Amino acid sequence: MAIMPWVDDTGTIEIILIGDKIDTVYLKKLQRKLKDIIERTVLFYINSPVQDDGIELYDQNSANSERPTND
Repeated sequence: MAIMPWVDDTGTIEIILIGDKIDTVYLKKLQRKLKDIIERTVLFYINSPVQDDGIELYDQNSANSERPTND
């Protein structure tokens, strides 16, 4: 395999896990094992799943009710 001169290998693998009950103690052990086996740093990022109704970024109705009135 030829290494392309314009590609910069940082040696880090980043993995995003999405879930509620992720065993972080196990991930720490796995992280160390992977570094020994594949000789790369592995970073795990844990995110909570998005609710079924999604993420509300802006609600016009609540924004209008918070505006000051000109009384």
